[in-house]
This record gives sequence, C-alpha cells and structure tokens, in this order.
Amino acid sequence: MEAVSTVVLLEPACAISANRLAGRSVHGWFLDQVRCADASAGSVLHANLRHKPFTVSPAYCAESGRSGLWWLRVTSIFTPLSEWLLTWRAEAMSEVRLGDSRFRVLQVTTDASQHPWAGRAKLAVDVPAPHPVLRRVRLHFHTPTAFSGEHGATLFPEPRLVYRSLAAKWNEYGAPALDPAAVDTFCSNLQVEGYQLQTAVVPGVRRLEKGFTGHLDVSLIASAPVEAAAWLDRLSGFALFAGVGQKTTMGMGQVTAERSR
Repeated sequence: MEAVSTVVLLEPACAISANRLAGRSVHGWFLDQVRCADASAGSVLHANLRHKPFTVSPAYCAESGRSGLWWLRVTSIFTPLSEWLLTWRAEAMSEVRLGDSRFRVLQVTTDASQHPWAGRAKLAVDVPAPHPVLRRVRLHFHTPTAFSGEHGATLFPEPRLVYRSLAAKWNEYGAPALDPAAVDTFCSNLQVEGYQLQTAVVPGVRRLEKGFTGHLDVSLIASAPVEAAAWLDRLSGFALFAGVGQKTTMGMGQVTAERSR
C-alpha cells in the first residue's frame, strides 16, 4: 500500500471573509481534479466502496490575516490514486476554487520536512513497525470526529472504535492481516489513560454535524503481547493517511499520532 498525504500551499486571488473553508468545498474541488485527469479513477472514487480511499482537510489560513498563506491537504491509501497525487506540480495546476474563494497554487509537497501534515509511506505487514516497543500514544483529533452508531453518532473516541476504523481501511486497501477476531483481541489490549476533548460542530453544511476535537491518550495493558505494540504503532501512524471515523472525505476525522514509550 502506497499512502501519501499531499499538501497544497495557496495564495488568495481574491478577498476571503473567513480564516477556514469547510472540507466539503475541498471535497468538491478534489473530485473535479480527478474527473479532469482520469475518468477511470473518478469512477473508482464514486464506486460503492465500503471505505473511500482518500480524505481531504478543510482549507486553512496559515498566517495571521485572511489574505496570508493558505493550505489544504488530500490523502490517499489506494496505490493508483497515490501515484497520481505524487505527479501533482504547482506549475501545472490551475486556479483553485473553493466555493466563491479563488487561490493561486504556490507549492505542492508530500515532504514532511516542508509541512507537518505532508508525508508518504509504504505500508505492509511484512515491513517492521518503526517503533516495535511502543506502549502508548496520544491521538490528536484536529477536526470534528464521530463514529456512526445504531442510534446516531458516537461522540467519544473509545479505543475500539478508533482502531476498528483504522483496521477496516488497512484491510481493504493494504494486506488484510487482521481478521475480525484479531481486531477484537487487539482492541481488548487497549485502555484509555486520559483525554481532553470538546464537542465541535462541522461548519459549512446545511445540517450541522457534531463531532469531538482534542486529544486522547491510549496505552496497552501490561499483559499485551509484542504484536499488539507493533499494531498500535502501525495503525496509529496510519491515521495520518486514512482518517478516523465517519465523513473523512468531507474533512472530518483528521488525526495525528504522538508516539511515546
């Protein structure tokens, strides 16, 4: 699985009355790029897949003042789509329109040293986890996150919900190494150490969507096997590319992991 997180740096071409534009606008712009570039890729993204292989972020003003530098992010966990994102070049991209807002493209990068939200990784079960002794992680929920439930959205990041969401996407687009029983066993080794969360509303939609933002500290129980530590590391890092929970293609569930031993 080739996973990429592509950051597009933007300069406003007109006055903008906000300092953040909703993920729904970025979603529409991204699908337009796909349709223009490759009709077959567009059909894949619109197929009735259980989990879409991409996420988008809202567009953010990165500097003080609404006329400063902006950025947005598109990720992929589907190798053909990832390879296409890696071909993006600022000089070849036309003006970016997000609703009524227009931008010029300054830079496109997947280099984490150039932007903290950029990155790329080859993910497979036969590649050793980079931190095999990882026992705890802090998950940062940067945009409203929620999980679909039988009676509506769940607005608390129970570890089993977080990691089942990640494992399902891993198995669909990578090497399906975790069967449902293995996922249940892995989740049974997780515990909450602490959290600082708040309810948040997703802007820019007709029907307001609720989620939570903040951070959650997750650790393995003392008796957890070494394999659980490896999967905690793999899946936590995978969150950067896959997103967590529902509506990640609309800017929800943007998550990063802060590792600690």
